[in-house]
Amino acid sequence: MEYKGSFKKWLSKLDGISLKYDNGKVVNNSLTSVEFLKILFLSNIREDVEFLSRTENLKVRYGNLIIRNMVEQLIEFKYLIKHPELIEDYMGNNIQINVDTTTTNEVNTLLKMGQGRFTNKRKHISEMAKDINEDLSDADLSLYDIYRILSDFGHNSYYFSCLDDVDEVEGKVPVRGIQEYQKSFLDIIIDKFIQTF
Repeated sequence: MEYKGSFKKWLSKLDGISLKYDNGKVVNNSLTSVEFLKILFLSNIREDVEFLSRTENLKVRYGNLIIRNMVEQLIEFKYLIKHPELIEDYMGNNIQINVDTTTTNEVNTLLKMGQGRFTNKRKHISEMAKDINEDLSDADLSLYDIYRILSDFGHNSYYFSCLDDVDEVEGKVPVRGIQEYQKSFLDIIIDKFIQTF
């Protein structure tokens, strides 16, 4: 796939959405509204793109981790847009605030809080991807394809980083910054976010 984007283009696209939202559109200020969810995700995706644009010396593994998180969150965003009745769960309306962490294991408390957000347990990312038709594909890369690729890179990140370090010691140019495949993934992520927005 040919890389067709740039950070400036991506930020401009994302700014275009937020301007449309700010100019003349009535925004529901409820924390559980579709409008607030869109603004929340737009803000976070834009922040990630902006961060990645300033990291020329970033090791490749860090870009993979950030982009993997972005694609996972986009799958969940698309899923929530399709199922707006789950936004209240996503925003934590089911969380019990008065938990005494002094008498319980903090890790278990945190896990219970995360699981407790959802009335009927949070679906696995593969289930969400399938529900929004972003699961495995034979033609173009689906969001879940990108998620799986980057998950594998994450599982092997120290190994690949070690190979990069060996190359650097041997005098080869260090591999730094966002790579072409990552740019292709960002192009897909941003385009699909805008389509959903």
